[in-house]
Parts: sequence; structure tokens; C-alpha cells
Amino acid sequence: MEENENAPVDVVEQEEITSGEVTESEDDVITLTKAEFKSLDRKARAYDANKTKPQEKINNNVNAISEEDIEIKILKSQGVDSELIDTMKALAKVRGKSVLDIQNDPILVAMKEAREKEVNAQKARLPASKGSSTVKQVRSLSTPGLTDAERKELWRSQTKN
Repeated sequence: MEENENAPVDVVEQEEITSGEVTESEDDVITLTKAEFKSLDRKARAYDANKTKPQEKINNNVNAISEEDIEIKILKSQGVDSELIDTMKALAKVRGKSVLDIQNDPILVAMKEAREKEVNAQKARLPASKGSSTVKQVRSLSTPGLTDAERKELWRSQTKN
């Protein structure tokens, strides 16, 4: 809580006490405002608290990241998909190796090849037909290659309508 600057200042007098002797003289009396006294009191209490309690080391969780997590991040940065990473983790646990060491394992290589063949086969399939993309030509009097008889017939059909 902040104190108003215009408010009257309370003066607190505290005597300096030395160990064993209590003497009063004008040199031993210190005059402080109430705000200064509170500030010094808080500092003294904080100092005593730090002095009596040993400080605990702060763990920044730097060591909380496991090697496996780091290896997985490396694999993801190389473009390996998450399904293959899950398979690699399971195989690494079975083999007792790290995830990066398992990359050249014969079982994993065979699984990769089978998966690539499956993906390539799906890509090679033709998509569903969307119908014919050609448009029927409409015959008109200006269509090239018409005979005289065909032109007469088109002319009659257009004039009847």
C-alpha cells in the first residue's frame, strides 16, 4: 500500500541496541519516517529469512527431455511420418536400441519398402471417371465441310422453328 505524499509523516524512533550493552546517547538514536521504517523492516526480515533457510536449487527442467524425445524430433525434422516413428519406437524397445540406431534395421527397412509399394500402388490407380470432357458440336450453316444438301436441310430446319 502506497502512502500519500501530502499526508502527515509519522516519525518512529528506534534505538540501536548493541549486544550486551544498552546505552542511550544522542548518537544512538535514529529518526526514520514510518515508510522508511517499514521498508528497512521488510529488508531485514528478508535478509534473516534467506540467511536461516538454505536456498533450494531451481530445476529448469533442462534434463527433463529424454534422449528418445530428441531423437524423435530429429526424425520428424528429416521428414519421417508419425506412423513410421511409432513403429520405430516399438521396434527400438524390442531390440533395446535407440530410435536413431534402429533406422537401418532389416525389419524396419522391409516395412518401409512394403509401405512405399503400397503408397505407389494407390497413386498409380486411376481416379473415378468424371464423365466425358468432349462437347458435341452443334451443326450450323457456317460449319465447314457441309454438302449443299446438308446446308439446305439445316436452313429448312432453322426457318421452321
